[in-house]
Amino acid sequence: MKISQLRKICQTSSSSPSAASQTIWGQTNRFFSIYLTRLFINTKVTPNQITILGSAVFIAGCTLFVFGTMKFNLIGFAMVVLAYILDASDGELARYRRHQGQTSKYDLGGVYVEPTSHDTQYGFMLVPMGYGAMIATGSALPLVAAAFATIGKLMFRLLEFRYMAAARHIDEIQGATYGWKQNVQTPTTLTYRLYRNFSTVCGMMPLLLIAILVDRIDIFLYAYAVLFIVLWAVKFDRNVEKIQKKMQKNETTNLPKIILFDFDGTLVDTMHGYADLAAQIMHEAHGAPTDEARDAYMHTSGLPFCQQLEVIYPQDEKNTGAAERFENEKLEIMWAANPDEDCDEVLTKLKEKGITAIISSNNTQENITAYSQKHALKVDDALGYKEGFAKGRDHVEHIKEKYNVSESDLWFIGDSFADGKKAHALNINFIARTGTNSADAFLEKFPNIQTIDSLSELLKLL
Repeated sequence: MKISQLRKICQTSSSSPSAASQTIWGQTNRFFSIYLTRLFINTKVTPNQITILGSAVFIAGCTLFVFGTMKFNLIGFAMVVLAYILDASDGELARYRRHQGQTSKYDLGGVYVEPTSHDTQYGFMLVPMGYGAMIATGSALPLVAAAFATIGKLMFRLLEFRYMAAARHIDEIQGATYGWKQNVQTPTTLTYRLYRNFSTVCGMMPLLLIAILVDRIDIFLYAYAVLFIVLWAVKFDRNVEKIQKKMQKNETTNLPKIILFDFDGTLVDTMHGYADLAAQIMHEAHGAPTDEARDAYMHTSGLPFCQQLEVIYPQDEKNTGAAERFENEKLEIMWAANPDEDCDEVLTKLKEKGITAIISSNNTQENITAYSQKHALKVDDALGYKEGFAKGRDHVEHIKEKYNVSESDLWFIGDSFADGKKAHALNINFIARTGTNSADAFLEKFPNIQTIDSLSELLKLL
């Protein structure tokens, strides 16, 4: 596979870290890391094994700083740089294998293994430098500074988890749902960019190199001892302020500025017809019993059918043909279905209340646009699926930018478990539309959410 194709999958896909979240040094690392990734994809090496290797190289490199000489400092620096190239490569390999359907749905590399490796690195990085600077200067102050910098950085990281625990506790008391936020919009402020480029290990590398070349690692350590303690104090103050605001929030859910509606199974009753069609296609293409195939389709609903097939039959060569047949034949079911009988009334009432109504679907953009126009649906926007633009994060980020709103201004109405997971991941209030799944099934997966049996019941929540 060409490097350009790998970069598209591993570095610029929707699951890749945004450019705004990366330091300048980190972006430079990714220029080189993709070449390592291309080597790794042809091996049995796992992303977690690369993470462990990178951590070992990092610790070994930092250890060399204890000698306090220019030679060992430069070698140690080079090893730390290599470690961060490996750190970029582990995520790239994970995204490549996820794209190929080769990873488990319970893969915890990005949410546990890698963050734990970073915690270890922050805990170990500066102390060897402090010891080496103490040997070089004959003063214990660099080692003391290294200890304070390490404590400040680790306390800063721990504050985020303490805040999340407090926020979860308050949310649950107020009856709100709580989701693990993996995909949070990256701030674009100058303050955040300065923080990322000077206060993370990767961001510290240019200044560390300068400190090595001028032989003043001690000044480097003094500066970061002060910086990390100050950052901890600022973070603590801001967290207290955010917690106070959450506690003052009215216990009832804030009214939305925008309501996102799933299409199939929410505004239009097509899901059971689609399920019958999908079951027949999977039976003929994959030999699956129709009842099992239908259950599998319903269980994975909320994704484009091509992605559902990759979940149900990973890397099966028959998936492409089956998906194309489904997309062609489902049109007859869609065009034969009318909007729910109370759809027009509900959309009209929302408009009267000044609430924006938007369709957010993984049905194709072409289908969503055509159906909305044919039935004159009173929606303000109709978003469907196209390459690189899917229901979930893509649609939400587009809506936030276009309408100048935040997640707290949005409600999402959907009929599938996948809809609920997307809403939770984006910290958006989710309301389940029963039909495809029962209220009990939704509440088992998402305690404390509200469910509606018809669109008209939505009006009672406003």
